[in-house]
Amino acid sequence: DQFGNRTSLASANSSWHHFNERYMYASNNADTIVLQAQNRCLWFRQSTGPMVYLNKKGDFDLQLKLFISQQTDKSIPPDKGFQAGGIIIRNPTTEKENHTAIWLGTSGNKVLKLSTQKTIDNKSKIKSEVVDKSIVHLRVRRQGNNISFYYRWEKTAEWEKIIEEVKVFPETIQLGLATFAHFSEMHLVCIRI
Repeated sequence: DQFGNRTSLASANSSWHHFNERYMYASNNADTIVLQAQNRCLWFRQSTGPMVYLNKKGDFDLQLKLFISQQTDKSIPPDKGFQAGGIIIRNPTTEKENHTAIWLGTSGNKVLKLSTQKTIDNKSKIKSEVVDKSIVHLRVRRQGNNISFYYRWEKTAEWEKIIEEVKVFPETIQLGLATFAHFSEMHLVCIRI
């Protein structure tokens, strides 16, 4: 296994929580978290896929390196539509689904895309940009009422802001690492924090 000895992220001493864990296997090894989609699932409109998350209150700054691949060959990115992973922030207190995310993966076809998604009251809006890389550095930062998402392709490059939210989320949110897959041949989402 290219990721070494992995242990389940569901251990009692972990600060990570699971959401819809029936759709994924989550494990970790040192500073790497691996999410492996197990069943067909989506984050879209009222549908909620799987994630591991922390309950966060107040300011934070999470930076990570995201790597996506096929489950059977870790050197190849996903090659079917609707397979992706990334960072998500979610309001757990509303009846309707409300989240914002940045994804790397495929959408309607096998072409890789960097996508942003805002779902407000079960209505999703997605913006995508075609990319040729299966590794990206992502960042989500909260300062006061502002939550901003950033990306960069190289560790030494400047952060590029891709989304900014103001006063949309409550003080305590779910800050998560999420995945989804629309086909039975799932992928791996590896996240180095």
